[in-house]
Amino acid sequence: MNQSQNNLVNVFEPNGIKWILNEAFSISIARFKLFVTLVAIIQVPAIILSLYFSGLTEQENRYDLILQIISYLTAFFAMTVSSSLIISAIGQHYAYNKVTLSFCFKRTWWRIISISLWAVLLTIPLFAITYLANNAFNNQENTLYMLSIIIVMVTFIPFLIYTSFYTQTVIIEGFNLLNGIKRSANLIHQKILKVFAAIILIGLLAIGLSVIVNIPFALLELSEFENNVNIGNPNSSILFYSILFLRNFVDSVIVFPILITAGTLLYFDIRSDKENYDINKLFDDIHISSHNLKLQQ
Repeated sequence: MNQSQNNLVNVFEPNGIKWILNEAFSISIARFKLFVTLVAIIQVPAIILSLYFSGLTEQENRYDLILQIISYLTAFFAMTVSSSLIISAIGQHYAYNKVTLSFCFKRTWWRIISISLWAVLLTIPLFAITYLANNAFNNQENTLYMLSIIIVMVTFIPFLIYTSFYTQTVIIEGFNLLNGIKRSANLIHQKILKVFAAIILIGLLAIGLSVIVNIPFALLELSEFENNVNIGNPNSSILFYSILFLRNFVDSVIVFPILITAGTLLYFDIRSDKENYDINKLFDDIHISSHNLKLQQ
């Protein structure tokens, strides 16, 4: 272990939400170009595909339901892969004090099955909630739909909280789908209030930041509607979807990395609190699997 690693050995001592947020911003700024590259490689084609499928569903297509599901799967697969790449980069940042693209992609590919299955697992309940909500909104007899939404949300939200560290356990520790879910739940157990409060604060920060960076695009969209632009017109469609693309892209490269970095630092913080986790142990987590993958340190 080099000197820079020695200087970081105690960085994961339980530090609280203020340290997590400050560190998340610091890392996101320091690794901005890398994060933009990692996210753009995955998110650019995913955003284009999602917008394409969304456009098809607006044309009264009989395959609307299938297209919506494909759109959701595309979005969540891109999100989980992007998350994995960023988490891998953060692991390198602390363990080796340097980050390489090849390491990030190889490590993510190493757990691609668990990542893909997780994307499917997220898609099912979230799509169900959206589908039921749309039907409840469009149907006067919506009591059954609303009851179904409540049941799905009451079941899914606790699951989502207890699996908040799933991707971290898969990428950092090398767990598969089922063991990653169990590991995340075990870490959060007895720390649920701390994790829940941190998730709320991190989420509010991400929403606030997203609102700020999206103001120019929101104004452009408003201008489009005020000018009564017909979306069915090819030229206006190109402009409209270009705005949507830019808005999603900016969110992906600015807000998303900060969100995932903060979540990963929360994971480190909880492990430090419960397991005396430090840089030495992170180095071991990364190094053991890296050696098996024949990755460079």
